[in-house]
Amino acid sequence: MPLKGSKLSKGKSTEAKMRAGEGSKKQVQDTLLMDQTAAKAPKLEETIKQLNMKNEKIKQAMLGYATFDILKFQDRLQFGKWNPHLLIKAQITSLMESFQVNTVDRFNPAHAIPLIIPKNLIKRGMYTTEISNKSPIPILQVRDDAPTNWILPAAGGQHRVAVLEIWLEKKHTQLNEYIVKEHALRKQDPANVDEAKLKQWNEGAKKEKDALEGVVEYEGAWLISLFDDSNMGGLIMLGVSISAYVMGMIHLCAQITAWADMHT
Repeated sequence: MPLKGSKLSKGKSTEAKMRAGEGSKKQVQDTLLMDQTAAKAPKLEETIKQLNMKNEKIKQAMLGYATFDILKFQDRLQFGKWNPHLLIKAQITSLMESFQVNTVDRFNPAHAIPLIIPKNLIKRGMYTTEISNKSPIPILQVRDDAPTNWILPAAGGQHRVAVLEIWLEKKHTQLNEYIVKEHALRKQDPANVDEAKLKQWNEGAKKEKDALEGVVEYEGAWLISLFDDSNMGGLIMLGVSISAYVMGMIHLCAQITAWADMHT
């Protein structure tokens, strides 16, 4: 069934959530890691077979990718069940800086927000197993017979949602300012238009306005990765297992290489 919009004002505001974690001294070293914290690297005695088993469980649980408006349906997202991390003000600030400098890479699989859901909650064919420029990414749709109070538990992405809301509001404000300037120019008598200002608008401000229109057109759309909750098994912290666990694997390989260099 078509997803119905919901009010963003429901529940705690973004600023209230930020204040809840502003006493923390935790810092984000790499904003591309978003709100996921690094897990401890696997110990050397953990066998390759065990690592492969964990990776296989993740592959079995993953359904695919879809797009989802994380702002319009913000109150349908449930944080805390699979990832207990609270909103941290320092991470909000760092991620906002990353958005400003690197733009919002919302459809990059590396930044996808993982959702752990019952497979029978969503319509068939409303996700894809591959991301390609040749075909559009499906928009997530919930089944017509789904409970009216359906929710989507997330294993990460809380900071992305909070920062995107703030960032998008700023972009809307900037766009509105350009629209006001454009209307003012259109109302002027052509005989009284300053040619220099008109040229400046056409070659500069208008391009920026057009770019902003392209940005806000996506609104809160974001790439999500879908996982079947019935196949989760022992992967309790999926948000960590997908990203920081991979980091741990890289760390483990480095340790093995160093050990080999010392004993050969």
